[in-house]
Amino acid sequence: MFISEAPSSPTEKRPLIDDEPVRKNPVHDGEPVRKNSSTGDVMPSDRWQHPKVQVLLSRFHNIEPSGVGKKVICPSHPDVVASLTIDLDLVAGRILLCCHAGCDTATILKALGYTKENGEPDWSALFLHELIGGRRCIAKYDYIDEHGRLLYQKLRFEPKTFSLRQPTPQGDWYPMLSPGLRRVVYHLDEIQGQPVVFIPEGEKDVDRLRSIGLIATCNDSGASKNSQRPKWMAAHSSQLKEAGVESIVVLADNDDAGRAHAASVAQSCTAAGMQAKVIHLAGLTEHGDVSDWLDRGHTRHELETIVAAAPVVECEAGAAPATVAAQQQDDEDAERRLRSFNVDQQQHSKIRDAVIQEIIEQNDPPSLYINGGALVEVRTVDDQCKLHPFLTPGDLINVLYDLAYWWRGTKQVKATEPPAGIARAILEHKNLQKLPALNRIVECPVFGPDGRFQTRPGYHPSSRTYYAPKPGFVVPDVPESPSPAEINRAKSLILDDVFVDFPFDGPVNGQAERAHAVALMLLPFSRNLINGPTPLHLSEAPTPGTGKTLLVEMALYPALGRLIQRAVEATNSDEWRKKLFAILLEGPAAILIDNVQEHVKSGALSAGLRAIPPTTESSVSRRWRSQSIWRSGQ
Repeated sequence: MFISEAPSSPTEKRPLIDDEPVRKNPVHDGEPVRKNSSTGDVMPSDRWQHPKVQVLLSRFHNIEPSGVGKKVICPSHPDVVASLTIDLDLVAGRILLCCHAGCDTATILKALGYTKENGEPDWSALFLHELIGGRRCIAKYDYIDEHGRLLYQKLRFEPKTFSLRQPTPQGDWYPMLSPGLRRVVYHLDEIQGQPVVFIPEGEKDVDRLRSIGLIATCNDSGASKNSQRPKWMAAHSSQLKEAGVESIVVLADNDDAGRAHAASVAQSCTAAGMQAKVIHLAGLTEHGDVSDWLDRGHTRHELETIVAAAPVVECEAGAAPATVAAQQQDDEDAERRLRSFNVDQQQHSKIRDAVIQEIIEQNDPPSLYINGGALVEVRTVDDQCKLHPFLTPGDLINVLYDLAYWWRGTKQVKATEPPAGIARAILEHKNLQKLPALNRIVECPVFGPDGRFQTRPGYHPSSRTYYAPKPGFVVPDVPESPSPAEINRAKSLILDDVFVDFPFDGPVNGQAERAHAVALMLLPFSRNLINGPTPLHLSEAPTPGTGKTLLVEMALYPALGRLIQRAVEATNSDEWRKKLFAILLEGPAAILIDNVQEHVKSGALSAGLRAIPPTTESSVSRRWRSQSIWRSGQ
């Protein structure tokens, strides 16, 4: 944490649309929650920079904060005191306008100039459809049966997560699939009568193969590292066989899950009476796939040449086709039983334990982590990776939707949402701590506690860091034992280029102050090597304009790849605690408190500075953070 000190001085919402469908959401204390009737999209709380939101805000002056929203002068009536509040609906994916003087939303929209050609209010100005569940939806894949009927849709988000949703007879979307719904392979309608079909791991690869003229398909749930519980089911192989497919070519991703999945698909299709080949493309990086291979300039002709030379897969010895199919059907039935819960017929404690186990098993590679005792995930916000905490049952709802079907009733069963009590019990259960621990997000390679320089993007268990480099950022080769010339060049870059113009003031030409500035630059890279607390850095100056803030920004720029965001000082200890809590929740590599005017008195800051470092199991740091989390969540 870094503080820049200033120089001393001698001196209740209304419904948005009355006739739109409303659903009761138990995780929002029974308050009506609006759902987009066409997409089911929902809106995250950290998206005030969304273009539509910015355009709306640009039509107001003197915008003031109001809780988690904004407060402005209402344009549809003479307003002296700001009476119009603007909020973002976390579930519906919409902007909410509420005038406390009584103006309806339609009148406000017209006053702002949001009207159609016929003079009616343009409600689309308030819809933010592309944001779903706090994540950005980047692709939608339609699963269509052999007769051309849409059965369900798969959504892909950034960061990389997926969910399934099912169309309703009313033209709406239900955010999960009913247990009896038929699951089909991707583009089943297009593979009818095709003798040869390529099977990569996911829809993105299928569409890439289709773009070069190949027939391809996949299952809707990806790969499973555990070959005893395959996600390619016997029913998928039967669909291919019934479509007239004679041969399949499985393109394996370059990782353990991809290789296990490819073997499972090949064995299942062979057992169903088709010829199968498995292709492991050369030159792929870890987790690489056929899309990566094609991106390197390889062609369809090269791929077909490799396939022609590949051997045919033989059915496993001792496994009759009927036995293989029966085993896969048993696995499918077991999965469906696990992932379907009736909250009126099953004990909630058993549901809780089953869901926690499912979260842990499916978290490979990790997407959910534990930070300070709280469940978090890494999300990209405005091209920057940040930690998103699950602090309340409402935060967890999309995770539970993706994991299971939820039902209610004994005689007449109907779909429902995950109960708030179960979500709360999951968040507080000790078994959730089995998820990998994540302490900070870094945007440059850092040293792990074992001294290794970690250059691979993603999660590193040894240091409990998540490396999220900027797109296009490439790290040159770093020698383990640099030469004297390389060391001198590095020293010159720091002292003679970066810090050369800063007027360090102190004994012996400010050597001690210069050394602290160098330590500040190196600390983000070497923090995991230090098994103990590290000091706070104070940058001070006798007069304004000497560059104390610029010094901190330049020292941290190599580690962040950008200027560090500035925070302002708090006025009391409780405000300090809340401010530090909010910043730490995002997992920053450093914190800059700029232009400090008063003496800093904060027990929370002192506790954070004395905390045992994040590279060790620390009950001290976990206790301070978790208490802050639950206190702020009240």
